[in-house]
Amino acid sequence: MENVVHLYFRDIEEVRAQESGPIVNYLRDHTVDRDYFSKLSVATSVHTPEEYLFSNYMDRRSFCLHTPAESGFFQETYMHKHNFFELMYIMRGEASVMIEDEEVRYSAGNLCLLNRSTMHRETDMASADILYIGIDPSLITQWPKGLVQPFGYKSILNRFFSENLSERAACKRDYVDFQPTS
Repeated sequence: MENVVHLYFRDIEEVRAQESGPIVNYLRDHTVDRDYFSKLSVATSVHTPEEYLFSNYMDRRSFCLHTPAESGFFQETYMHKHNFFELMYIMRGEASVMIEDEEVRYSAGNLCLLNRSTMHRETDMASADILYIGIDPSLITQWPKGLVQPFGYKSILNRFFSENLSERAACKRDYVDFQPTS
């Protein structure tokens, strides 16, 4: 892909030692807010036999971290929240996620939509490939009038976003799970 910075590291310590670069170093300061710059952003966490790839595609900074498969880089997650809604889709395998005080197990085909204030961290994703979509609240609140709404008036998604976009919901910590029906 063009305009994607590919960063190659031998191990976690080499990533942790980075002082500057195109990415915020969450391994050095895991309390940093994880915010993105576009209304809709995509990140992937993918395992191959040779390497682990974490890619983040945003409008100003797109990068792909490459580490050897055995590096364990994917285990370095911390409790965090975002200033955007996060839709997590398990593309392959299984993953466990700590959401607030609850450990939730997901398998291929599962989706989880996390509210902005919901603390979470992946606790076991060694066998999973995951797609993350960050949805800025303004994408929902400033939806163009001439376009069909992305979800129905009485849908679960409409209720979720309506409840979580109000001013009184600033500290609301919730999420919605979706499971395949087939």
